[in-house]
Amino acid sequence: MLLELITVCQICNINSECLACVILFDVVCFVQVFSHAKVHFSIGGHQFFGEPVFFSYMPDVIMEHARNVTIKLHNRVGRYLRLQLYFAAKWIMISEVSFDSGEFR
Repeated sequence: MLLELITVCQICNINSECLACVILFDVVCFVQVFSHAKVHFSIGGHQFFGEPVFFSYMPDVIMEHARNVTIKLHNRVGRYLRLQLYFAAKWIMISEVSFDSGEFR
């Protein structure tokens, strides 16, 4: 499991998260998109509240190219996100993480 704490500038409504992932079928460094993810939300960064958003990814063992994987977060509120990615292969390669979010009111 790969665990990452991500800080957003301010408290906001988060619609989705997009991860730019790479797939390589090389025998030495088999890289695959994660099998599933859990996203937890927090206001202060210490306690994560509510049920996490759970996302499963259907593996692709045919097309070897980079792709964006979008996780719908359904306007969850937070300033900090704890992203848990579960390995589908020996390696996970992520080059960029971006968010679609709006101001919290």
